[in-house]
Amino acid sequence: MSKVNFFKKEYITESPRIDSLCGIIDGVNENPAYTITTNPENWNATIVNPNGQEFLFIPIDHNIKVYKADGKSLDGTCDGMILVDVRRLLAFVELKDVRSGGFADALGQLWHTIEIFLQNHQYTDFRLRRAYAANIAHPHFHYNMKDEMEDFKNKLHFTLFPEATITIK
Repeated sequence: MSKVNFFKKEYITESPRIDSLCGIIDGVNENPAYTITTNPENWNATIVNPNGQEFLFIPIDHNIKVYKADGKSLDGTCDGMILVDVRRLLAFVELKDVRSGGFADALGQLWHTIEIFLQNHQYTDFRLRRAYAANIAHPHFHYNMKDEMEDFKNKLHFTLFPEATITIK
C-alpha cells in the first residue's frame, strides 16, 4: 500500500480560484496539469463555476509521487483533483485527447488513483464525490456506460462523469 497524503502543502501548486470559467490543460514533457483562464481552444476540460465558489486544483500526475509495490517506480495516476470548500466537493479528473480507447484508459486511471486515495483518506469526509473522464477529442461516448458508472459508484463511492465540463455547484 502506498502511503500518500494527497493534501500535503508541497503538492499544492496553484492558488485557489473563484473564476466562473476556466480550463484545465494537460501538462506536457512530464509537467503536471494546470488551470488557465485564457485560450479556451486549448483546454482539455472546462470548469464552470457559476456561483464563484473558491476551488483548488491540485495536479496529481507528475506532481504527487505514488510508488508501485516495489517502492522504486512511479505508479500511473489521473491528472488532478478539484477541491471545493475544503470538504464539500472532491472531484478527480483524467484528461484525454484521443479518438478511440480513451474512456477505458481514463476509467482505469481514475479507478486506480481513487483506490490509492481511499487507502489514505476517508471518502466520508467529502459530501460530494465525483470523477471526470474528460476526452476533448471525443466528448460523447457511443455506448451505454450505465454498468461501469454503477460499479464505480458502488465500489469507490464516487460518481463517474464521462464528460469534459466540470460544473461546481
